[in-house]
Amino acid sequence: MNRYLLILGLAALASSCKNKEPESLQRLHQLEDEYAKSKDPKTLETLFAEYISFVTGTAGDKNQKIEVLERAEKLSSANNRYFESVTFLNTLIKEDPESPKTGDRLLQLADLMKNVIRNENAANTLYAGFLEKYPSHPKAEVARAVVGDQPTPLRTLIETLAGKMYDDSLHQFNETAATQYVDATEAYVLINPDDADSPELLNKAAETARSLKTYNKAISLYDWVIEKYPTSKVASQSLFLKAFTFDNELHDIENARFYYQEFIKRYPNNDFADDAKVLMENLGKTDQEFLESIQQQNK
Repeated sequence: MNRYLLILGLAALASSCKNKEPESLQRLHQLEDEYAKSKDPKTLETLFAEYISFVTGTAGDKNQKIEVLERAEKLSSANNRYFESVTFLNTLIKEDPESPKTGDRLLQLADLMKNVIRNENAANTLYAGFLEKYPSHPKAEVARAVVGDQPTPLRTLIETLAGKMYDDSLHQFNETAATQYVDATEAYVLINPDDADSPELLNKAAETARSLKTYNKAISLYDWVIEKYPTSKVASQSLFLKAFTFDNELHDIENARFYYQEFIKRYPNNDFADDAKVLMENLGKTDQEFLESIQQQNK
């Protein structure tokens, strides 16, 4: 009798724990079951959107998000959705850098960049970084076959590319070197998230991405600093420039206002707090209207 009651109690406890899952996670399970039965492309699209929403949202703990990312990456690979695979792998490495699977994930990401996305530079920087971090990995020879036994260290490559981005004699911006600089920086920080220089490197890469007019890339790099290095000295600058990018380059008034407000809330005493207030008050105005507004305030 006691054993029977114990079994009932354990079953009730398991059911209770299951019911404590976030509703968004329960929704994911339902969609996964639905897609497994129907293979409906529309359900798959919805499922990918829900994966991203769950991972970027506030529901669920870290372990739940990592499990969801692993399922998302597996499903995207099984359906040849390689751009989604790159996104999920990249996020997995950022969120779970100490995982014993990180080496394999890096190599898989490099392979995708080389063989599917066809971004040779990004792939080579990932292979080189992989060898720096995991020289004795069982699959290290795969990377060496691509970049050789002694690839240029990523920090050296970053410094070299930084020196090539601007040709002072010709007054030209070298877009090829700049793009490679951004790729190399992303690879380095992905592999070395605990390096003290990582926040500043990401911030510089974001500024370079803005110069390249790849604004969504810039915002993703600013987000990397804001989310993973919130106490760094460049976190406030990254948040301000994220708001400014939405404002000045993307002309997205709603997001610009939200992130200016967030900046002022987080950093009320920052040197740029007053600038953020002025910019927020003049969202949507033409340059001429903005100038007139400033002149009126200064009277």
